[in-house]
Amino acid sequence: MHIKIDQKKNYWVTSDLHFWHKNVIRYSNRPFDSVTDMNEGLIENWNNRVGTQDIVFNLGDFAFANEIKVIEILSRLNGTQYFIYGNHDKVMKRDAVQQYCRETGKIKLFCDVIECNYKGTPLFMSHYSHRTWNRAQHGAVHLYGHSHGSLPGLGRSMDVGVDTKTLVSDYAPFALDDVIEFLSHQPIHKVDHH
Repeated sequence: MHIKIDQKKNYWVTSDLHFWHKNVIRYSNRPFDSVTDMNEGLIENWNNRVGTQDIVFNLGDFAFANEIKVIEILSRLNGTQYFIYGNHDKVMKRDAVQQYCRETGKIKLFCDVIECNYKGTPLFMSHYSHRTWNRAQHGAVHLYGHSHGSLPGLGRSMDVGVDTKTLVSDYAPFALDDVIEFLSHQPIHKVDHH
């Protein structure tokens, strides 16, 4: 899915928030005492960075909860999202969530992959890491989630999940400008000639 970038907006990227997922605290060694503490911390961290007019590319695995809890979390998050489905996002496909997002504009788009040009840099975003991606040999940046910081990037690719330590996330979305700046200094990944 191709989208147009609004040069006047601030852009952010994140993945793998796992709201309401108690076990992710232990699995990913998150610094929260309970699922409620984690939920509130993630919301506060998000809203401390993301403004009400900002855009967030959310690369999936949003919540382990029912529609009511998911809508309540979405209603509290600043900005507008473009959402890429992860493997734990069945609830995001349900009618109640989709209707809420259409009516409020909280999520403008649901899809599996996003490709766009961000300030001259081609981007390829997916929930999953890819070994190669469109225009990789020309310096395109690939952003992914799913691996909770356990899968290092290849060339100009990066895990942008909240558990990633490549850049300091503080369990909040990354500024897309910071991610692009960091990856622009990485080698271009070439596996083919086209």
